[in-house]
Amino acid sequence: MRFLVDDQLPPALARFLSAEGHKNSDFIAMRAADPDGPVVVWLRMGNTRKPALLGRMKATLPTIIRLIEGGERLVEVR
Repeated sequence: MRFLVDDQLPPALARFLSAEGHKNSDFIAMRAADPDGPVVVWLRMGNTRKPALLGRMKATLPTIIRLIEGGERLVEVR
């Protein structure tokens, strides 16, 4: 499975996703340019500390994966 990770997010998030077996790539423009393009996981949590961000991703990753496997192309995490 492939995720897009914005370059403004901490590298620790990309490392976490890679450790979970997922890859990171370029930003949302790829998704906007191609309806069949990569899946986007949109983090809308505002400014937050790295431990809180990683904790939220660890808690929601199973749901994110379920939604993507169910056909969602854009998953919003708040």
